[in-house]
Amino acid sequence: MFFRFPVLAAAAVVILGAAGGARATMPMLSSEPSPASPAACQKWASSQSADVFDMWGLNEDGSWSRDVAGLRLTLTCLGGARPEIVGFGSSVGFDETYCTKHRDLGICKKRAAGKPTVGTDEFVFGSSGVANSGNPAESIRISEQIRPSALKRRFHAYTVRIAKGEDCLTCATISGRPGIIEVDYGPDAKTVMGVESPPSHATTRHTECGTEVVMPKAKLSPEGEVIAAYGAAMVAAFQVLINCLEENDALLPGQFPDALGVYMEMVKSKQGDVSDMTLAVLHDIRTATQD
Repeated sequence: MFFRFPVLAAAAVVILGAAGGARATMPMLSSEPSPASPAACQKWASSQSADVFDMWGLNEDGSWSRDVAGLRLTLTCLGGARPEIVGFGSSVGFDETYCTKHRDLGICKKRAAGKPTVGTDEFVFGSSGVANSGNPAESIRISEQIRPSALKRRFHAYTVRIAKGEDCLTCATISGRPGIIEVDYGPDAKTVMGVESPPSHATTRHTECGTEVVMPKAKLSPEGEVIAAYGAAMVAAFQVLINCLEENDALLPGQFPDALGVYMEMVKSKQGDVSDMTLAVLHDIRTATQD
């Protein structure tokens, strides 16, 4: 049987004894607020990790809901009991113990029939952007204006990493249960130019029947497609020109990218002369013509 949840670091898990001797691997919760109040507990619940939301949002029919996870966490913080189903899917022993007691629940009927017990959600990519199939509120539209700080709030149950200058002007990586989204921003650092799920980080879904890999294709806005096509054509034209010059002994091999590199270093020291976008394009041209 394949485990449904990813392996967690040793410092982030706690082993809890379950009824009948079963043992389940549970993601650790952060310290609860004191004193506990509805507002404080709601804030505490929303701050939990994606792994916590993954486990606490599982329903008895096998579906999953972030809202259910948040409500359960809040009620538990306020003194309520932890729902018995929390932990299902983390180990064979936990599942067997749970379904021995609850044979009539949908999730246990599926398990007895050898069917996948857990409903899956994933990031679905389209021409207009990307959305979570299980929660449409978790979406990004191409050409949408949303700053990185607002993006973090929208995907608060996920790991969101913001980067600048790492092969992009401003970009974000969103990681969670449904998969991974890479977001490319325009020069203003708030307009979404493109979204994609990198092939090296394809969505992997684990079920009792095996492992399924989902690899959505990258999507760009119409403006992004024009810019990408223009850039590719310009690089190709430079490569043809350089080959012609080298064949006629008018240019030494490697001379052009070396000279371009010197130029880029020179203009970097002069603020305002060349934009970051221009430098990014020059970097791509230099890299392509080094081969």
